Amino acid sequence: MEKIKSEALVILKGVLTGIAVSLLLVIIASFLTGVLSVSDTTLKIVNQIIKVLSCFLACAFTVKGEKAFIKGGITGLLIFFFTYVFLGVISGVGITSMHVLVESCFGFLTGAISGVISVNVLKNRI
Repeated sequence: MEKIKSEALVILKGVLTGIAVSLLLVIIASFLTGVLSVSDTTLKIVNQIIKVLSCFLACAFTVKGEKAFIKGGITGLLIFFFTYVFLGVISGVGITSMHVLVESCFGFLTGAISGVISVNVLKNRI
C-alpha cells in the first residue's frame, strides 16, 4: 500500500511539474504570437510541441526506478488531458470527446516514451 502511495505521489509531482511548464511556455508563446503574426496551424503545432516538451521534462525530473513506462504514460495522459481542457476553456474553443480521447492517447504514448528515456538514458544526469 505504501508503494502505491509513493508511485501516485511521483505521478502527481510529474503532472504538476508538466502543467506548470506548460503554463509557462503557453504564456511565452502567447506573448510571441502577440508580437509576431502566426497562423492558426502554426499555433496548433506550437501547442503540441509545448505539451510534448512539458511531458518530457516532467518525466525526466520525476519518473525514476521501475515501471517507468506506466508512470510516464499516466503522467503524460494526465498532462495532455488537463492542458487540453485548460487551453480549450481559455481559448473558448469547443472541447469534443474525440479530441480529448486523441489527446489523451497521444499523451500516454508521449509520457511512456519519456518515462523510458528518463530512466534508461538520463539516469543520473538530471
